Order: sequence, then C-alpha cells, then structure tokens
Amino acid sequence: MLNIAVVGATGLVGNEMISEIHRLITDQYKITALASSRSAGRTITINDHQYQVEELTTEIDFGQFDYAVFSAGGDTSRNFAKLFADAGCYVIDNSSAFRFEDECSLIVPEINFESYHLKSPIIANPNCSTIQSVLAIAPLVDFGIEVIDYTTYQSVSGSGLNGINELKTAVNDFYPKPITNNVIPQIDRFLENGNTFEEQKMIDETIKILNLNNIEITATCARVPVYYGHGVNIKVTFTEPINFEQISAALVDSPAISYLKDYSTYVTQLEVADTDHVYVSRIRQVGKRSISMFVVGNNIKKGAATNSVQIIKKLIKENNHA
Repeated sequence: MLNIAVVGATGLVGNEMISEIHRLITDQYKITALASSRSAGRTITINDHQYQVEELTTEIDFGQFDYAVFSAGGDTSRNFAKLFADAGCYVIDNSSAFRFEDECSLIVPEINFESYHLKSPIIANPNCSTIQSVLAIAPLVDFGIEVIDYTTYQSVSGSGLNGINELKTAVNDFYPKPITNNVIPQIDRFLENGNTFEEQKMIDETIKILNLNNIEITATCARVPVYYGHGVNIKVTFTEPINFEQISAALVDSPAISYLKDYSTYVTQLEVADTDHVYVSRIRQVGKRSISMFVVGNNIKKGAATNSVQIIKKLIKENNHA
C-alpha cells in the first residue's frame, strides 16, 4: 500500500490535495496528514474520511512514505523536502522553493511530465496562474511565438485563508490596500526590475515549462475581490502573420483545455469554483501577428492541488510499469 504524506494538510490547498487523492488515485493508499505543531492533534474531515493531523518534525520516519505533497510555504519546503527525498520519497512541492533549481523539474503533466526523468525526486508545482496560462499557450508554440503579454485577475484564495477572511470581513490588515470593492495591482513583493515576484514567477516559469528561450514576456498581476478562480488575459504575438483558423483548430484539438470557439461565449471565475477544467474564451485576432484570449481556472484545484496529484498519478503509473 502506498503511503502519501500531505504536508500542510490543514490549509486550503492541503485539504484539496487530500480530496484530489481520493478522486484521482485508484491504487491502494494511506494518507498521512502532516502540519506544524499548531495543528498537531486536530482531526480534519475530507470526503467523509477523518484524519488526525501529525506534527511535521525531523524525528519522523521519512522512509515510510512513497510520495509527499507539500503546501506549507517555502520555508517548510526548504527545511523538509530534501529529508523526504533522501529517504527515497518523491516530493511534489507547491511553493516556489525549488522551481528554478536546475535539477528540479517544473511540471504541468499535460505538457512536460517526461522532463522529470533523471533529475531530482523533488518536483516543483508551478504558480497557479502559470499553470492555466501555459495550458492555453502550449498548443500554439509550434506557430512560432515572439511575445507573450499576461494580465491576471487573481482571486483572494490565492493568498490562503488570510485573503478569504479579509474579503469576508472587509478589514484591511493583510493586503497592502483594501480588497473590498477594489483591484490591487500588486501580488507579492516588488523586485528591483519593477516586477512583483508573482509577475517574475509567471515570466520565468513560462520559459522553463515551455522551453521558450529568446522571447519577450511581460506580466501584470492583480488581486481582485473574487473568492475562487483566476482569470488571465493573454496576448500572444507570433513571429509571422497568422492564419486564425489554424490557431483556433490547434486549441480545439488540445485535450488539456476547454476551448469556447464562439467569440461571444465565455466562462467566468465564478463558474470555475467547483471544477478543475481550464477554459479558453474571448479569443480574437489582433493585427496580423497577434491573438488575445481570456483563460480562467480554479487556482486551488488545477492551479495547485489537482496538478500536484496528477503528477503523483503519473509517477505511480510509471513506477508500476518499471
């Protein structure tokens, strides 16, 4: 029986990871819920299953685990992920701690799962907005991309319970400015180049996942007063004039997205609150070489938990056939 550790099991994404393990993993498994000392001893109920939360310490037997999914912040990942990996466990980490280490793969299973081979057993889960964006861009890479421009509309659940509570209470003690009836064009800290860390993550992760070098990418990431679901407007400029019907056909043929070809039909963030589908709509041609499209996805599901568990599912399949 597989033993799967969920680190950060009491958080929004941790809860969803357990739920997605129930939904997606068909092999026999045991889930061990791990968290900090503040949550140790608590009982959480997910999909009618109860789990007593155990404290994550350096004294636990890391060798008992086959897979571990982390959603407890970068510091916890940096302190514990390699302990699991050194004991023979695959680690899927939802923080940004390992995304840009050369030996760690950054995986969206529908796009580049095979890149984990011969690398570290620590696999990084990309940023939530990056995941849904690259799923929409991947079918278009062969047309020759020159520039990608991102504008995001990211829900408060991307900040965890603190963001949700601030929108519920309208008390501004977490975000840099009030989120109620507002849009905040800042997610994470500012960097010296003028980007926020969130914007830089989207730029750098897109390059790594899609293996796109020597292209220009810009991103403006904003927090909006929505509980769940991220929206991303993506403008893609190609190296040569495009045939719009060929672009549209490539999106239709992609099994990783739900593409709404009718330009007047679209899906909103509210509508993806309970789904792990990524929807592409509002696509239109801009000039001779560009398209614009609006992409929505659930940041807690496909943007975090679902993607992580899909990686585990693929690893299990490969290991069973090894």
